[in-house]
Amino acid sequence: MWFLPVFWNLTETRDGAWIALWDIFLWPSTPEYMLGAGIDQLGTFWIFGSLPEILTNNGRLPNLFYPIGWDIGFHTGYAWLDGILSLPLQWLGVPVFYNLHVAVTLWLSFVGLCWLIDTVGREIKYCWLLAPILSALTLWTPFCIEEISMGRPTQVYWIFSSLFLGLLLKQPNTTIPNYRFGVGIGLTLVAACFVYWFGGVSVGFIAGVVMLCTLWQQPHKRSFVIQNITGGVFAVGLSGLLVSQMLLQLWSGENSFEQLTRQPIRTWGWFDLPIYSIEHLSTTEAWLNMAKTHPSTLPILLFGCVGMLIPIGWRRRWPWMVGWLLALGIPLSGAIQVGDWLVPTGQGLLQWIFPLLLRCEYPERMVVAPTLLSLIVGMQGLTALYQSLSTTKWKLGLLTLVGILACWQLTPPTAKNLRVSSFVKDEIRFEIAQRFPGAMIDAPFSRSENTYIQQLFHQQPLLGGPGLNRVQPPAHKAYCQANGLLKGLEELDQSGETQTIFSQSDITQLIQDGFTVIVYDPQAKRFSADTLEKYIGIEPQFQDGRTGIRAYLLEDIRTQ
Repeated sequence: MWFLPVFWNLTETRDGAWIALWDIFLWPSTPEYMLGAGIDQLGTFWIFGSLPEILTNNGRLPNLFYPIGWDIGFHTGYAWLDGILSLPLQWLGVPVFYNLHVAVTLWLSFVGLCWLIDTVGREIKYCWLLAPILSALTLWTPFCIEEISMGRPTQVYWIFSSLFLGLLLKQPNTTIPNYRFGVGIGLTLVAACFVYWFGGVSVGFIAGVVMLCTLWQQPHKRSFVIQNITGGVFAVGLSGLLVSQMLLQLWSGENSFEQLTRQPIRTWGWFDLPIYSIEHLSTTEAWLNMAKTHPSTLPILLFGCVGMLIPIGWRRRWPWMVGWLLALGIPLSGAIQVGDWLVPTGQGLLQWIFPLLLRCEYPERMVVAPTLLSLIVGMQGLTALYQSLSTTKWKLGLLTLVGILACWQLTPPTAKNLRVSSFVKDEIRFEIAQRFPGAMIDAPFSRSENTYIQQLFHQQPLLGGPGLNRVQPPAHKAYCQANGLLKGLEELDQSGETQTIFSQSDITQLIQDGFTVIVYDPQAKRFSADTLEKYIGIEPQFQDGRTGIRAYLLEDIRTQ
């Protein structure tokens, strides 16, 4: 179902269905149709394909934001686990492996969700029939479809979060603590964090609250506490060890994130809890709109809501209900304002405990905690209702009704809501790199948002990189401002004109640093090739007649 748009594109140009399937998952030929599109997908191709170099260089890439280099380990928190697990697939090539990676991601998440649902509903005799339907309902949501469509499969890599919560539900409660089980709990949480930090941390935070509430129900409290503390210490300790370099940079002030300088709107309570965003819900319409637009989507939320409202077995599941209520606010805002009342949400509490959450620019992507907690609470309520029924006939009727309602809400992905794109080697830039070896300067600089992907093929150093002016190292910004030519090119990109005059020493410095060529892309919106040539005073040594891409040698500028 997910790959139908790719399939139909390929069957237009292939001899049969099996050849199309071969092209989708194993050995694409030209054009290489990929599921999804957009700059984030290009970034996924690049970071996965660059992982061997990233891992061997301790997270530093010397040839992006050249000649300073880029510490991508710091900027991503080393969260590359899904990419590392995809390395065996990459023998197919980049981006050839991508469709197969997305398929494996979706399948693992589906299996993890099925196992989690079956774990919660283990007292329901036919839960294994219901689990696939609810798992499909969870994955076939606007959020998941949007993430895959935009090339962000990491956001749907939920296998480790499902395993973590499932292990918490299955953990033994005996007089002697099971340390091995505690380590397993911690290890799955670490894995969830190193796929996507904010998703993993939010699940761990909610699970911690639930376990604290569950403590009062345990017959062997001491072993339960030791077991869970073992998991928590292992998770925090191992995570801290793996990102120790980033933490040391933050602690020393050597490097930081711009988002951490944000000031709270206000503080709340005795502990001066910082609030960075507030959702105003003064009307019924506002509450309904929040429910309709919640990233977890309405059917999933309704399932959790029904599980919470079933008036049977509350004593057993109230800790998970508390966790569910906290989790609902994590993708929304730091607090909810109702009249004069200000109530912190799960997001606000998590920001207080984990200040690095401010680094998350898209909190609406933290849906894994509310989604999985909705499934757990819904299944717990369904289990309680199932057990209260006296006859098999009524039990089967209940499960059939839930299955029909879930199937009725299923909205499979289609060609209308899934994008398909093709990604191949840019022969023009590859030819420029072969003809003029050395570091490349994009003009305008903003084109490096796309052209850095092509470094997978030509391997030349680049002045720019991904997320220019968002993750660009401060030292690299200073380098560009200190050089007259680079400063002038940047001003051309920003305003279409410049008064900056560069000197021969500026050109000599760039050549000594390894730069060879300026590559002009006619997609520049603020200045033309004529404007550029008037500024640098030379003609191009290379020009592509179809695209208009031009290449200018720095040596020509120096010798003019």
